[in-house]
Amino acid sequence: MLKMNPTWKFGLSVVFCTCLAFNVAGEVIVLKDGTRLEGTVIPRGDGYWIKMSSGQTRTVSASDVASIGDGKKGAASSGAEPGGTTPHTEAKPGGSATFRSTRSRADTAVAPVAAIALWQKFVEANPSSEDRTLAEQELARWQELADGNAERINGKWVSGKERDELLKKVGAINDEAVALLRANKTLQALKRFEDGAKIYPNSYPLNFQLGRVYMSSGNIEKSFDYFDRCVRLRPEAPEALSNLALVLYAKEFQERAILLLFKAAQISDSEPLARNFVKAIADLPEGMRKNTRIKPAMDAAALLASKYNIPLTGKWDWVVLAARPEALGADQAVRAMSYGTGFVIREDGLILTNRHVVGDKPPEALLVVLDGNVRRAADVVSIDNEQDLALIRIRTDAKLPTVGFSATDTPAAGAACFAIGFPLPDRMGTTLKVTQGIVSGNNAASAADVVIDAKVNPGNSGGPLLDKHGSVIGIVTMKSRTTEFEDSYGMAISAGHIREFLAKNKIDLAAGPATAATQTLDAEAVTAHVRSAVVSVIATRTAPQNP
Repeated sequence: MLKMNPTWKFGLSVVFCTCLAFNVAGEVIVLKDGTRLEGTVIPRGDGYWIKMSSGQTRTVSASDVASIGDGKKGAASSGAEPGGTTPHTEAKPGGSATFRSTRSRADTAVAPVAAIALWQKFVEANPSSEDRTLAEQELARWQELADGNAERINGKWVSGKERDELLKKVGAINDEAVALLRANKTLQALKRFEDGAKIYPNSYPLNFQLGRVYMSSGNIEKSFDYFDRCVRLRPEAPEALSNLALVLYAKEFQERAILLLFKAAQISDSEPLARNFVKAIADLPEGMRKNTRIKPAMDAAALLASKYNIPLTGKWDWVVLAARPEALGADQAVRAMSYGTGFVIREDGLILTNRHVVGDKPPEALLVVLDGNVRRAADVVSIDNEQDLALIRIRTDAKLPTVGFSATDTPAAGAACFAIGFPLPDRMGTTLKVTQGIVSGNNAASAADVVIDAKVNPGNSGGPLLDKHGSVIGIVTMKSRTTEFEDSYGMAISAGHIREFLAKNKIDLAAGPATAATQTLDAEAVTAHVRSAVVSVIATRTAPQNP
């Protein structure tokens, strides 16, 4: 474990430039990977800032640009097919302005499923026959990329065997560099890490190792770049969040650093992480201690200090966290979406899920996968600002199966329960999973007021918690990881709180499929009872987000 010298002083140079910039409205930039971007173009540094017709903005490097021309010329792109470099060949003739805008947004996707969600929504909006034909071609191309687990690598879509071979090569480079680092050949190791990162910039292990090496040498700016990329690649990696927080703290962004440490500790705490967290709070300027935004973080740090016997006013070095062995395993495609579960509560397509599945702000596109792998685009109906609840809706011509709610607002401790959803879809597949347990107790002080011992994981969020009759007694919302004692517990929002949320939105509950109140179902029967009403929810984006 590497430690940072507490005597380091980091200087932050800020340069304010007054420059003459020119705007080029209606320009088309074609990248070397064939991506076509239309909109207002402004030269910026060694690249270009583009505001596209969709309202999205993007910055591209000049080295990635193949050509720039006006929209009337329609500069040609590379012509590569799926499995090669880009999902469409060239600026196709025809197509409405809405079609072109959708294609422009889809072209910025960092994962094929994000583009699929956009095109699915476009197709369901009843476009003209010409637009529909073109959109279905786009859907087919993007689906082929998704089926091949395609990933944009250095501006090029790579999938299938080509991607497998590239990852194998990069894995070997990483192993070689780690061996050099252990043999105290740091400079040679650094070069090999950088060689690998040039070939595959999306590698979490390579970026993490580079971040640690540069952080330990005092190069705070380079370490920021690498850890920032790590957090974009794996937003739920506590070691990357903690290390990025240390860099931000050194750059005097204390509030953001503390919030990142708080997020890391909520995912999985450890003594080194807790020491960083407590030290960050202890070193805060007095004026910042009154900041209400970080009050929950300060309370959490005090709890962890008690757990690990850390003095609240002690002096010690910052600790650069090492990655967990499983975090440095095989690379995965860049995540451009959040996965969760939902369930149909009204047969016209109204679905209940968690707010954090959808996001505090509506995502760029929402994709719902129904039983039978039927895809539908979804729109956000309501996001609750007080509870972790959201309503979304899909278009449907037929009546959809629904789930029914228990008449009891809060389930009794000891009651049997079943959690149903789509946990860990990137590792366990996208089939429905069910776990069984009991209601361990209730926590009236928390919005997630039902404590269960049924196993839940990321992806279960938004799924129904059911009683032995197959009725909803809550909605799964989180896994409690604050302390070792709570690690095996799940948390759900009770049916009573759900009813309050629905009443605020003037929503009448569906009766749901009937079962006799005295009829007790086993796990298999409960799953069969509600399977067709439980859906997978994917909130997508087309461009990387800041952590």
